[in-house]
Amino acid sequence: MKKMKLLIICFAVFAVTFAVGWMTAPEPADVAPLKTEEYVPRNRAAMAEAGIEKGLKGEMVVGESAAAARSGFSKSLKPGLVLADGLYITLDEMKAELWKDGVKREYKIGAIRAEGHKYDTPRGEFSVLHKELNHLSTIYSVWMPYSIHFKDDFFIHGELTWNDAARTPVAGGGKSGGCVRMSTENMKEIYALLEIGDSIVVR
Repeated sequence: MKKMKLLIICFAVFAVTFAVGWMTAPEPADVAPLKTEEYVPRNRAAMAEAGIEKGLKGEMVVGESAAAARSGFSKSLKPGLVLADGLYITLDEMKAELWKDGVKREYKIGAIRAEGHKYDTPRGEFSVLHKELNHLSTIYSVWMPYSIHFKDDFFIHGELTWNDAARTPVAGGGKSGGCVRMSTENMKEIYALLEIGDSIVVR
């Protein structure tokens, strides 16, 4: 009789322990989480590494919302208008404006792919999807430093080097396979300031 009671108690303890463990166990993730430390540096550390100092003041416009600022860029830029955080690219003028915390920085674009090609540089409103310090293009087998991914196989990046031991610079600075290319020095700064989710507007 004592053995039977002991057996019943042991079974009851096991059943309760199993039920509690099953109820509190975390559900398995369907998709592995993005290892942000591999692609996205902590913003302050990245800015310090790039030698960028905050504290510049932008000319703020009272009453202008982020949405109004974005639409203002899409139609026509107004003097004094402050845009939402992001990179705003004008292909016809081969220039880019980076807005961060109300501060505007301007850059020259080195190369794009003109319209009419299969992989011409896309126009539209996008966002920063992914960042890599040095992305290897699987299409052309070249390294693209400070890469910012914004659509399909399209990136904004620095000057190219071949995938060889010497990392030989790629000749033909005016050509592009559809990405937006700038100087590596400028991309170092842009990469440090842009964050995942920031606007990328190409017109």
